[in-house]
Amino acid sequence: MLLGAAQLLRQRQGELRRPVRFIFQPHEERFPGGAVPLIAAGVLENVASIFGLHISSQLPLGVLGTRPGPFMAGLNDLDIRVIGKGGHAAMPEQCVDPIVTAAQIVLALQSVVSRSLAMTDLAVVSVTRIEAGTADNVIPQDVRMRGTIRTYDPGVQARVCARVREIATGVAAAHGAAVDVRLDPGYPVLVNNPEVTRRACEIAAAIGFDSAKIQTIEPQGGGEDFAYYCQKAPGAFAFLGARVAGDAYPHHHPRFDVDEAALPLGAALLAAYALHAA
Repeated sequence: MLLGAAQLLRQRQGELRRPVRFIFQPHEERFPGGAVPLIAAGVLENVASIFGLHISSQLPLGVLGTRPGPFMAGLNDLDIRVIGKGGHAAMPEQCVDPIVTAAQIVLALQSVVSRSLAMTDLAVVSVTRIEAGTADNVIPQDVRMRGTIRTYDPGVQARVCARVREIATGVAAAHGAAVDVRLDPGYPVLVNNPEVTRRACEIAAAIGFDSAKIQTIEPQGGGEDFAYYCQKAPGAFAFLGARVAGDAYPHHHPRFDVDEAALPLGAALLAAYALHAA
């Protein structure tokens, strides 16, 4: 879409009121992403505003989905190592079983959102990987758990991280185990500038997007290095619907697919924003 926008703008170069920079988000899928080094290299110097557009396999074709304020989640990587005392599986009384301890930690973490946050605070704590053991008849020495924490507010993020650490430490102690908890921060919350968001929607309407297809959608749980750009310049991020007929598989699913008819729509919107945002 961005290459298409560049081609469209080349045809109308004389109408541009200021220089335009095209950022292709290198390495966005793996933290720390490409935004930080690009910002350090000066990519946002003298930039009045920035607009990002992402294809969505979930929104209907041609729908522009965005919202002012917090839009994409901030995150922490969850990495918990439970250290017990290994031994023979037939003699558990001589061991400190890290698998049992880890299982209790996973269950206890389910209470973080439901019992430690206000009902208006949004958060997710997901354990997605558990690794332990090398033999069927051996209680292992340790267990490694990995996962993610997602919220839309730095204060909520801090409270969730504190509770995760407290719960993991307390449950491990109750079982006679030790625990090493790492909650390394990932991408921050992506906060859309209200004025830039409003202007992008106005431009979409002006180039032919039906008003019913310019929608305020719920905050999204994914993380985005575009958040760093929005910290340095007024910015907005949006999704462009490209859902295919039949089953719509989410991003990162092996059967993910999009309707490529959305691509020229996105190119036109990006070009129009560059022409008319100022």
